[in-house]
Amino acid sequence: MPPTPQEPQENTFKAKFTATPNSFSGDGGYGKVYGVLQELSPSGELLHETPLEDSEFTLHFEKYSSEIEPCVYGPNEFFVRGGINAKTFKIEAEVISGKGKGCKQTILIMRGGWRFSFKAEPSQFTSKGGTGKVIGTMYITDFDGNVVREGNLCDSNFGLNVSGNPKGITVDFDAKTFTVAAGGPATFELRAYTGYGQPYLIEIKREG
Repeated sequence: MPPTPQEPQENTFKAKFTATPNSFSGDGGYGKVYGVLQELSPSGELLHETPLEDSEFTLHFEKYSSEIEPCVYGPNEFFVRGGINAKTFKIEAEVISGKGKGCKQTILIMRGGWRFSFKAEPSQFTSKGGTGKVIGTMYITDFDGNVVREGNLCDSNFGLNVSGNPKGITVDFDAKTFTVAAGGPATFELRAYTGYGQPYLIEIKREG
């Protein structure tokens, strides 16, 4: 019998999407997705690549996530909210018209986070006691944890109190200052808190 003729294979289409930028600091920010439509030969050779118009594709966002959302200012733009924890988000881009209709790709969006540190100036006193102040610093990091920006916290951006109920130290909550009374050797512990995670402990010593 003669061999059955094979039907000619057709070219295929594939969409390729990129987000600019696709990585944010802990501050978050705005980004945009761009797409191209690739025409491939039956053997997988790239024949043509055509930019996709904004009207030719759409974006689907993760359900129940309030930290990444569509941007109302332009098509296929998105907004990443700032946050304390580094996270990875997913956006699915889908072609909705033309030869590549139905082609999809998942895009990963990365965001860094925040870190805090606190110190007392001074943190050591003589038996005469004295007054000090707590200073907080906020660090904005990229997705890999590298610090991209830092700055002092305003006094209104964190809380301060004394751990336990010891005698010999008082705190001014609003000014973020503390007063150590005169006395013998003692160690006190202040707690600074930001509303994110556990309090930060600061040790204050009074020498005899």
